[in-house]
Amino acid sequence: MSANATEVQEYRDLYYKEEVDDRDNPFMWLDLSSSMGTIEYMRGYPYIEWSQRILTGKVSQLNTEYMTLLEAQKKAIVEDEYLGFNFSILLTEDFDEDVSGAVIFYKEDYSLAEGTVVTGGATASSTHKSKLYMKMKKDVMPESIEYYRETNNYQGELDYVSMKIPDEALNNIRTMSKNLLDNLDSVTEENKPAYAGPGSRIYIEYPLDITNQRISAGRHGVELIFYVWESMNNPWFINNGLQYSLLPDIEHIGTED
Repeated sequence: MSANATEVQEYRDLYYKEEVDDRDNPFMWLDLSSSMGTIEYMRGYPYIEWSQRILTGKVSQLNTEYMTLLEAQKKAIVEDEYLGFNFSILLTEDFDEDVSGAVIFYKEDYSLAEGTVVTGGATASSTHKSKLYMKMKKDVMPESIEYYRETNNYQGELDYVSMKIPDEALNNIRTMSKNLLDNLDSVTEENKPAYAGPGSRIYIEYPLDITNQRISAGRHGVELIFYVWESMNNPWFINNGLQYSLLPDIEHIGTED
């Protein structure tokens, strides 16, 4: 995955000048630009907290699960269809992020054609207390918009980056993987590019399976590694801190080996 093409060119012009040696990746290079996919930085405090409340109305609830409060918050964020969750703990405990409790997640009930989702009182208990964590700005929940507060809109441990790759791009990767051996042959030995050295040759040794038999050629997978290049935290420093760059350098990711 590449950075924004304009930023990359500016970076090259600024630091490499005439020494740039462009070498196309002959195997795989995916740029998640607006035409190829989306990268979104999901920042925000996503919950309105209500003590001893539940969601009612046009809503369905999932079976009870047991996890920490932070795990429940993260799960509800990643599962976009969740409207929120109810978290129950002992009366002697506090609603800290590492406390474990019983969790009920809520979703919109699409079997009901009309209606909205509203809050109601939770059943009192002599041993437990609960808190409703309602996600903000959900159209089906009027209260989630009415009580939304812009000033409460940050909680760092719940931030995450969402990356979506279109099916067309994934299919191209699958095709590249299936034709991996042919692609390797096209850039090695007598077919190697002009800039490759005389020893340009690739040997592939397939691993053993659970029966200690060698996996046949072509039985391989692809590991996707995502690097998010983000300018809000720049500059990055290279050359032992003597030079700064507006984009990450290979030194921040790994070595040329």
